Amino acid sequence: MMANRPIFVTEAEVARAVTPDEMLSVIGEAFSDQIAAGTRAVAELAIGTETLTTLAMPALDRDGVAVVKIVSVSRGDRNRLNSQLAVIDAFGQPIAILEAHALTALRTAAASVHAAQALGVSGGHLLVLGSGRQAEAQARAYISAMPIERLTIWARREEAAADMAKRLRDLNCAVDTAQSRKLAIGDADIMSSATASREPIVSGMHVKAGAHVDLVGSFRPDMREGDDALMQRAQVFADTSDALNETGDLIDPIASGTLERSQVRLISEMVLGGFERGEETVTVFKSVGHAALDSVAARLACRKLGIELEGIAP
Repeated sequence: MMANRPIFVTEAEVARAVTPDEMLSVIGEAFSDQIAAGTRAVAELAIGTETLTTLAMPALDRDGVAVVKIVSVSRGDRNRLNSQLAVIDAFGQPIAILEAHALTALRTAAASVHAAQALGVSGGHLLVLGSGRQAEAQARAYISAMPIERLTIWARREEAAADMAKRLRDLNCAVDTAQSRKLAIGDADIMSSATASREPIVSGMHVKAGAHVDLVGSFRPDMREGDDALMQRAQVFADTSDALNETGDLIDPIASGTLERSQVRLISEMVLGGFERGEETVTVFKSVGHAALDSVAARLACRKLGIELEGIAP
């Protein structure tokens, strides 16, 4: 046993070690494996106030490695997020504590892309709503994985959208910003929303036929990005059944009778094929975060950082 365990890994170290393409690869394998089959995860545990929410997301993989992610989100003039991920081996030995911001952004974006591919999305014009770390990760993952001809960025603050556009000039597609959210939504083939909005910002009235909408920002009952019209019009998929009780994107339309719980299908049911996308089919993928994917991401990070998980098969 190493005397200096658990190892603390900084955000910068994680970002240098793990690339978006590597995360896309391992999350893709997890999707093909029916979202990391054999990994046990429970619904996230949440406590909070109007200004602070703390979430715990535990998972135990088939080899006995436990991963627990702790996320704290504070609201104020600027939203702040802190997250750490603890890795514990099969003998109960704490192995590492990783700052998890970059890792979470990469795995969330990779899951969105693989969900879109499972639903027959092939590329085109991508609209990203939001300008933070997750929004940027969403853009990079989509453009890395499928032919995106044009990327449009919308944010509440125009200067924030412009700053993100500058950061993404290295991408192999045209990049612009949108002043009109309504017009941008109506023109996009794919929409990826990564905001902390409490009110819907993507309306089903504006989404064009055949579009795909990816909602990753809402993780509480009082947060919402898609409206009732979108949920009524679309075929709706979620990363986990827990989403039905966690996010306003699903809780509100179910409560209003716009959407039936039985109409929300798990994306894991689609990953082996069988989904036929019509030319006018509108799809929604709602992600609240899957602890099994945190487990997969943690294994990748530990491998790339040279952190051994003792007693566990590679």
